[in-house]
Amino acid sequence: MGNYRIVFIRVFDFLPNTIIPPLGIASLITYIKSRTGEFTFDVYDAAISNEIFSNIERDYKDREPFIFAISSMLKHYRELKKLVGQLKTKFPSVPIVVGGPLVSSLKERVLNIKEIDYAIYGEGEIPFYLLCSKMIKEEGLRDIPALIYRDGVDIETNPPEATTLREDEIPIPDYEEIGLEKYFEYPGFEIIGVRPYLPIITSRGCPYSCTYCHGIFGRRVRKIPVDRIVETVIKFTTKYNIKDIEVLDDIFNIDEERAKEIITRILNHNRNIQFLYPNGFRTDILSKDFIDFLGSNNTKYISIAVETASERIQRLIKKNLDLNRVRENAIMLSKYDIVLNGYFMIGFPTETREEILKTIRYARTLPLHMASFFRVAPHCGTELFDILPDETKQEIMDNLDNVRYYSDAINISSVPSSTLNMLHKYAVASFYLDPGRILKIVRDIPAKTVFTQGMTTFLRILSGRYKE
Repeated sequence: MGNYRIVFIRVFDFLPNTIIPPLGIASLITYIKSRTGEFTFDVYDAAISNEIFSNIERDYKDREPFIFAISSMLKHYRELKKLVGQLKTKFPSVPIVVGGPLVSSLKERVLNIKEIDYAIYGEGEIPFYLLCSKMIKEEGLRDIPALIYRDGVDIETNPPEATTLREDEIPIPDYEEIGLEKYFEYPGFEIIGVRPYLPIITSRGCPYSCTYCHGIFGRRVRKIPVDRIVETVIKFTTKYNIKDIEVLDDIFNIDEERAKEIITRILNHNRNIQFLYPNGFRTDILSKDFIDFLGSNNTKYISIAVETASERIQRLIKKNLDLNRVRENAIMLSKYDIVLNGYFMIGFPTETREEILKTIRYARTLPLHMASFFRVAPHCGTELFDILPDETKQEIMDNLDNVRYYSDAINISSVPSSTLNMLHKYAVASFYLDPGRILKIVRDIPAKTVFTQGMTTFLRILSGRYKE
């Protein structure tokens, strides 16, 4: 048993509609365990508890951890500030390190929050392990890649050299250390219902260059060896009697033959396993053969990430989807017993009212059960943010407390905020108040899920009170 206890915390805005276990934290734990036995771990997740600080205060009443390691998205900036203030007041001598998408967006600006001692951007396993090891030995920090820290009054940002893991080094998340069973009480990434499920990531990286993406894992797709993926799935589906697998890769279908091999080998072990793909296939590159394979091999749920139906905006954000192929492939997928979800974004820079309406109309014509219409909130550190006027960038930086996927705090489109708000509500209402879609939802999605989750979300968005 190690002598140094790392307290991992995921910051969140309690309670979200869907919850994914903190797989980033779980991967860090696996990586550290594979290299040393000096550390032990506690994991606190604000996505499933709004009593994080009081729980830590209770558990560490008569002792102190070695370090607080916090994972945060940019949209939880407000929650992060509050938590680190509480932690530093109660445990002033315990270092606080922050990682995750928030740091990759803000870089050295995250240390403007004075309670944060260190930050790590990009892929975090190597930098975080080195930081903890060097802190034990009281060694210098200058050679830790991707580390942001204070050197006197200056803030130093080390270059991200040698932080990208090889395919065979990418860790499988430590599901047991994060308490996988706790998450069986909450819906997963998709809105299908509460049940045991296993979230897996089989690769890191995405070859596309969408301007709104943080690109933490880079443009080169690194594929975890298939044997390790299959062994993990067999182990945990057997242990916890799991029937649903959620595949969370950025683009699982980037290599269709590999995807087929993973699915086939898992089904050869247990033909009752069902697969859900909630993170968004690249739909326009789906082949007919792969669609037929998915439809014939226990696919339960697929998300189709469209973002916009405007060809001009597609070029602007460098997604460049073939919208005709997306429609054709969605129609082919709809012939199978698969719940289809769509992702759309409104409010891009220079986007007009007619372009937003074009996206709404396009969404309504697809054979989808569900759709999410997100408000564009450009994250600093992305190409989308960089193209904005300086005054808009400053406005966003001044409003980090209000960054939310449905927030109306920032409007970067060409339509007035009042119009954008109206179009957002119209998108949701016109999509879901379609009699044919209502019948499809009632027919294909469990009633409890429809009325307790879907309708609650629908009403909150329409009323302007949606809470992520």
